[in-house]
Amino acid sequence: MSSGGGTRIASPQFLLLWSSSFTFYLSFYLLLPVLPLYARMLEIPEGQIGLIIGFFAVSSMVIKPLAGWSADRRGRKPILLAGATLFLVSTLLYPWSRTVGALLARSSFPVMFLTAAAVAVTGAALAMSRWKPRTD
Repeated sequence: MSSGGGTRIASPQFLLLWSSSFTFYLSFYLLLPVLPLYARMLEIPEGQIGLIIGFFAVSSMVIKPLAGWSADRRGRKPILLAGATLFLVSTLLYPWSRTVGALLARSSFPVMFLTAAAVAVTGAALAMSRWKPRTD
């Protein structure tokens, strides 16, 4: 299948972008429902667990416009790669995140900026900039 510009949508670059986005979102959304259970296992009170999850959601919502702006200014690929790398590192740090402060830091603005926001915004922008919709 080709797009209006003659570029095949099922190109190796598109398949790489698709598979990396799929893997990121799969791991991200498998991690999100387990986070309260992990915090409960650490005997963190329910109110603070709600704070951690709420902070995670709010920081993601607030930071996505900044991630888009940054991707436009600095380039999409560097932001996408930095986000994926930081997501990997921050996920590997969960076993050492044993306090409310550590879990909040994991969900902080800088971490969210270079992880979910960067991958979500720049991945979509990169796909849209390369593959134009058909107009026929």
